[in-house]
Amino acid sequence: MSQHRDVDGSGGAALGPDSLAWKFAGDRRVHFVAGRALCLQVAHPTVSAGVAQFSDYRKNPYARLERTLATTYAVVYGEEHALEAARALRKMHERIRGVDAHGRAWHALEPGAFAWVHATTFESLVCMCQHFARPLDGPEMAKLYDEFRSIGRMYGVTDDDLPRHLEGFFSYYRDMLDRKLEHTETAKGLLAYIKSSTPPPPGWHELWKPAFRTAGAFNHLVTVGLLPEALRERWGLRWSAADRSALRTFETAVRAGWAFVPSRHRYHPAAQAAFARAAHA
Repeated sequence: MSQHRDVDGSGGAALGPDSLAWKFAGDRRVHFVAGRALCLQVAHPTVSAGVAQFSDYRKNPYARLERTLATTYAVVYGEEHALEAARALRKMHERIRGVDAHGRAWHALEPGAFAWVHATTFESLVCMCQHFARPLDGPEMAKLYDEFRSIGRMYGVTDDDLPRHLEGFFSYYRDMLDRKLEHTETAKGLLAYIKSSTPPPPGWHELWKPAFRTAGAFNHLVTVGLLPEALRERWGLRWSAADRSALRTFETAVRAGWAFVPSRHRYHPAAQAAFARAAHA
């Protein structure tokens, strides 16, 4: 299927306060699965090439995450402005194209690659709930998937790009893990960045470096631990019983302590603003 589609987003619908997407998309715990989501995305060879050639990921791969989340929040919580934000995202990707490391021509709007990024957004929220909140039951997961299919149609992700039902989604997801995803240089670089120390602010060198290296190592542990087991093993990523125990302890602490986090810190400002509008509507 060609990436040059005449997309008007009319098949998608703006969401509201009764949606599960409103409930979960702006949850700050999404940052615990952020590294994992980025790894899954850049393991797709087209996404990897686009990120490598058209972003500053080597300096700050999380900048791409922030841009992705900003667009997601604009579409999920944008209500009457949601379609406008979705169209702007698609238009921005029209010029992003090139040749990958294998000499293959690629385009950011290739249906398979574009849909995969959207699919990982949905699947990452499922992962967040499973590990750091409360696992979604079957009807909840199906509802959230239907909502993300509606969001996807606003972006131009059609019913031919992702399965129409949740059961088909997980077959598609496993097939992507087994057949499409690669241990790309972008994915390797991302994992190395997560684990490495980041330059400290001026005058903070001695205090910053040890602390950030420790934080980076733990973030790397969480990211690797949350990756699908088959992918982790195929990529040769170390994962021990002690690592597993550390991750489970962290998950338990987050679930137990989240109720004590002030409500203003639990959600992204875009979500909080949407909740406030809905309360005064």
